[in-house]
Amino acid sequence: MKIWYSILLLCLTSLAWTQVDTALILPTVRLSTKRPWKDTVNGVSNQIKIDQDAVLYSDASGYLVHLPGVTVKDYGGVGGLKTVSIRGLNASMSTVLYNGVAIPNYNAGQVDISQFSLAGLSAISSDKFLPQSTNLPASSYNGSGFIAYHLSQTLRDTTIIGMKYGSFNQYNPHLYLQRIVKKKHRTYFSIDYNNSQGNFPFEWNKETRYRDNSETQRINLLAGSTVRLGSKSKVNITQLYNKTKQNLPGAVILHSLQKSHEKLNTQVYFTQIHFESVIKKWNINTYVNHSQNKVAYTDGKPPKFRRSIFSENNNMVSLNIGRSFSGFYKTYLALDYLHTNIAWGSPLRDINRDQQFVILGNTFHKSKISLKGNLLFHSYKKRERQKRTSNYYPSLSCTYRPNKKFPLKLRTFYKKTFRLPSFSELYYQTVGNLKLRKETAHHFDLGIYTKITPKFFKFIYLSMDLFYIQHQDKIIAIPTQSLFVWSYLNIGKVESKGLEIFAEAKKKIAKNTYTNFSFSYTKQYTLDISNHISSVYKNQLPYVPFDVISMKVNFRRKNIKVYYQYLYNGYRYSHFENIYPNVLFSFQTHDVAVSYLLKIKSNALSISGGIKNLTNSQYQVVNNFPIAGRQFFIKADVLL
Repeated sequence: MKIWYSILLLCLTSLAWTQVDTALILPTVRLSTKRPWKDTVNGVSNQIKIDQDAVLYSDASGYLVHLPGVTVKDYGGVGGLKTVSIRGLNASMSTVLYNGVAIPNYNAGQVDISQFSLAGLSAISSDKFLPQSTNLPASSYNGSGFIAYHLSQTLRDTTIIGMKYGSFNQYNPHLYLQRIVKKKHRTYFSIDYNNSQGNFPFEWNKETRYRDNSETQRINLLAGSTVRLGSKSKVNITQLYNKTKQNLPGAVILHSLQKSHEKLNTQVYFTQIHFESVIKKWNINTYVNHSQNKVAYTDGKPPKFRRSIFSENNNMVSLNIGRSFSGFYKTYLALDYLHTNIAWGSPLRDINRDQQFVILGNTFHKSKISLKGNLLFHSYKKRERQKRTSNYYPSLSCTYRPNKKFPLKLRTFYKKTFRLPSFSELYYQTVGNLKLRKETAHHFDLGIYTKITPKFFKFIYLSMDLFYIQHQDKIIAIPTQSLFVWSYLNIGKVESKGLEIFAEAKKKIAKNTYTNFSFSYTKQYTLDISNHISSVYKNQLPYVPFDVISMKVNFRRKNIKVYYQYLYNGYRYSHFENIYPNVLFSFQTHDVAVSYLLKIKSNALSISGGIKNLTNSQYQVVNNFPIAGRQFFIKADVLL
């Protein structure tokens, strides 16, 4: 924590020394981002720009549900736990990147995306093949899918002070500061506090109940600096801290009104030092990362309650070296060393894991064809056993444009990915199994996309992809000695296949008047093929919807913006047995919002309001965990 306070002091000192350029504030309301049709050789990628005046969302989940192939699992409660899966696979197979570096959680195996604030972000993207950048650590290129948080890189002095208030006593004061020193050094700091009572009403068996034990308090701190060392070198320092006190509401069971007493307190600390330099046409990127995740779980009331505490520490060093030749060919090599330590239990028990990642990559880009090939080497060792396991994981993608006169492109990719067993799956009490193998998956994709600029439109982008994934050695918990003694085993096999369609268009209606439209559709079958004589053979996996439809319409005229969003989530099952009692019915939601930017001399006031779940739809994403109905929000930001 001494490093954190030092960086925070550095940021605040820099902020105090620099003057505010208020004439440049207004453009920062709409942070720039790359569009999804930008030519890459990375396969399927979608990106959503973050509007800093958006009122409906406090985390990334509200944006991610509108991306094709992305499923967010919400465990109920306002501001509660949220995980994300891509193309039907478990959330543990998805990799979450923050500023290009994978966020580790080797104890639970999956990352809670509600822990990360939207402050300071320019965009959130999902990548089905690999991350777009070739300058990342080697460990950032492993995953069945990638959710990436992109920090804003705007070089303008910015000060935003705001407050958001919503239904069920949700309030969110926030502050964001950014200063530019000598037009090249950048320092930023944000603090974001969220509080919600979460005691919302919901319909259950034709009666109205109220959610209990769902209070959440969360504070997010972000600080960083970018210092340029000459014209070809710079150092980026990023510090992220999250502290959450969260009550877990528990499942709602028929005729049971018993209140849950489960509580979860977490602290996440993440620091990154990134040195970037160009030496004789070689791009050199060095990363030093430290992350810490502390969790305290309690269940029950004193003196009879259970308490579990664990602390996870991850330390990583990485070197990435790359070079471009003649503008159409690039090669790069990245090497990582990652050490993980987990302390948990009573008395505390130390568990260690060492990992090495090496990736060799090449990209080739010409007018009609683009190729990318990677070979990832991974080696890891549990120190208790002194045994090392190593494997290779290839990936290859190709994009082809048949006709130069028409902007139609074909794309395809293959990759092999893996996931190590989490520490809970290996060591947790009687269900842990030290003999677990890593999970692996083979991914295939075939797609077509185009971007056209017809008359009266600024652009129209269309894409369609077919995908097939075979997931092997899936880790699942099953009863072993008896129905009351369970253990984790590598017996699962999953086959995931489907179709993704995405469309986006922008049209200029009149002077200073624009409208944006986007549409996505996902059809997916994620089937259990573990045992052909089983009663659940080729059944849909729990909580994977067969159909998902999303639509967004934005209208902007001068300083007024109007938003409309629609989401349809098809029916799915809550259990491996695909029978009617296990059906979770489809649901649809409508969200609306409006914002207005009032200019006051060289400053500005942004006022926005919105309604989430306009029709008060009553639904569940996870069985027996109801989601809040209609919610109202209002937000005011002062730009100084």
